[in-house]
Amino acid sequence: MRIVDHLPQDIGTSALGLDTPRVGDCVVIRRDENKYPSKGTWPAFRGRRATVVEVNPDDRPHLIEYRVSFGPTRRRPDGSLHGDDVVTWFKVYELIPALAAVAPVDERRHFSLGDRTLVG
Repeated sequence: MRIVDHLPQDIGTSALGLDTPRVGDCVVIRRDENKYPSKGTWPAFRGRRATVVEVNPDDRPHLIEYRVSFGPTRRRPDGSLHGDDVVTWFKVYELIPALAAVAPVDERRHFSLGDRTLVG
């Protein structure tokens, strides 16, 4: 069973007990669309994987923005990440760590151990 199976839609990384995303972290774009209705181009990003390439800090945690790249990324000479694809800004409640979203909720993997079957 995965971490996100029992969490509300607007989880963000802090609700998972993890630190907020850092530069280089792989994330999946997802948010609670009842609380934050989709409008404009937002549905085009739903469920996509991306890499955090920049953090726009603020003293107020709810205003921190994360710049993500959906394409390949590379390091600049100064050590910062650069996305070769178009970059987009998101709030923490719109990002979940990619490790927590490996497979859709209904997808189950069956492992056979002789006469026993495990569902994972």
